[in-house]
Amino acid sequence: MGFDLSGYVTVNERLKHAIQKWPDLRVQESEPQLIHTDGQTFIQVTTTVWRSPDDTLPCIASCWEPYPGTTPYTRGSEQQNASTSSLGRCLGLMGIAIEAGMASKDEVVLARERTRETPTYEREQKPRGKQPASKAQMGYLKRLLQQQNVVMTAEELAELEADKFACSKKIEEMQDN
Repeated sequence: MGFDLSGYVTVNERLKHAIQKWPDLRVQESEPQLIHTDGQTFIQVTTTVWRSPDDTLPCIASCWEPYPGTTPYTRGSEQQNASTSSLGRCLGLMGIAIEAGMASKDEVVLARERTRETPTYEREQKPRGKQPASKAQMGYLKRLLQQQNVVMTAEELAELEADKFACSKKIEEMQDN
């Protein structure tokens, strides 16, 4: 079971919409920077978009992409992915093609690839003990169970509700079915 991406718009489509709306649109991208935080490294790209040459309030957005990339699809193209995401986010902030949400189709696909490569329950960096699953997380799990006709006992559900990482693991298992 995968994500429904039918409502999402690619960054190049967002850019086409923006150019139609603002024919004098200009885009500038910053020089990529390496950011080090919490033992991880990211490439940061910042994009500025002017609607016209005299735009006094251009839109500015940044994006971080893990470096090195965490999947075979992102490794080696981290800067390009950050660049595309930064532009898509900037155009989204300008109101271009955000009906399905702020993230572009490209960002959703890349996020899903990263999730498959490193499951949620393995991503936690600092052990914090068990934390309960959120209501949204449990609601999503119950929808998956119903859609796939999977029955769990009250005890099994209670265990997942008490541990958000175990719940994430179960959700990911069900999404891969």
